[in-house]
Amino acid sequence: KQWYQRRVRGGNILVLFACIKYKAVTVDSVSMVMIEWLAALDLIIALSYMLPCLITLTNKRWVLGSMLCFIQGNLGFICFLIELSLVQGISFYRVYALLRPFACRQLCPSNIHRILIGLSVFSAVYMLGTLAMGQFYFFDPFLMSCQISGQTDPKPLFVIYTIVATVIFLSVPVAGIIAANATILLTVGRARGGVPGKNALLTVSYVSWAFGISVIPTNVRVLLQVSQVEVPSWYYILGHELLFINSIVNPIIYTITNLGFRCFIAKLISRKLIFPPTGSDDGKARSSNQMPPRMGSLAG
Repeated sequence: KQWYQRRVRGGNILVLFACIKYKAVTVDSVSMVMIEWLAALDLIIALSYMLPCLITLTNKRWVLGSMLCFIQGNLGFICFLIELSLVQGISFYRVYALLRPFACRQLCPSNIHRILIGLSVFSAVYMLGTLAMGQFYFFDPFLMSCQISGQTDPKPLFVIYTIVATVIFLSVPVAGIIAANATILLTVGRARGGVPGKNALLTVSYVSWAFGISVIPTNVRVLLQVSQVEVPSWYYILGHELLFINSIVNPIIYTITNLGFRCFIAKLISRKLIFPPTGSDDGKARSSNQMPPRMGSLAG
């Protein structure tokens, strides 16, 4: 678990560092929004799981109380829902833009940021409102299914809610993501001419594909537990770890498909970003490489 948590934190911090500070990922602005938000939300999920685990292991019992248990249990699911909505929306937008390029309008990154921030605020207010009313119910179907599987006579309302929430929040979006990105890959593969922004399109498509596939085992596990089917411990661990390993796969995808990120990794490994060579002033290099102005432009 510690191995995964370290890789998740390191991979997401590396992506955010490359995107925000060095602008190393050469994709369009819409894809950049998706990459940055995925890395930030994955980092929040990893920290929300890591810190309570460290405190619990140190004290050998849960000492954070029922309120923090409720917040910790639902915070990760809220971030996951925002990720799922983001990947699904961007995937559908890419399919529509690829199939009908002249009828599709360009998305504004600032509007996407506003929508995601609004969704985050709404989810947080809903969680805190539920907490204020004293209802410590997990609306996370992952946790609800675990509670139901351990009960001999679970409440029918909880069972119905978990099934409906799993289908709406997990099954339908994951199926849409996989179908949309399969359409993108087939369309790009069959295109005889060049597709505008092909590398950025493939980068986002591979990331979305990996995200959708990583959710499938957990989705199946939730439905099995709700149906009172005994799930092997190895399958439970496999599905849980796939959700974390997806964050490790994303930097690998960026390295393979994106030249800018690949150059960033090469410079980072060679320590040129941390310890730049002496006398390598970028401003002087740029000024020395500039061609002198033509006589006509001076005369004008």
